[in-house]
Amino acid sequence: MNYAEMSDLQINIAVASKLGVNAKVKDGALFTSKIHHGENVISVTTVTNYCNNPSDAWLIIDGVIKSDCIVQILKAGVIVALAGGGRIQCMHKNPLRAAMIVFLMMNEGK
Repeated sequence: MNYAEMSDLQINIAVASKLGVNAKVKDGALFTSKIHHGENVISVTTVTNYCNNPSDAWLIIDGVIKSDCIVQILKAGVIVALAGGGRIQCMHKNPLRAAMIVFLMMNEGK
């Protein structure tokens, strides 16, 4: 897949899909729903932008990508050394977008 030709919104949708997140697009933005359990079940819908919002992206970078890899986040992009050998890299001026592309590349075929 040629991620370079995809918009940030298309990357965000693909990431949400790989995560199995309940998501929908409205007015050019991606909205995701999260269910919080406690005394009450509350569904919270928020705008999610994995490519541009560090708080959205960091859960993936820290929890998914870094879980079994060595990650270098550079100003020019992201390089990931895979635990089983090999390397995935994406160079882009936006390191968050680059990290999301690396996440998608890591999950191709899954």
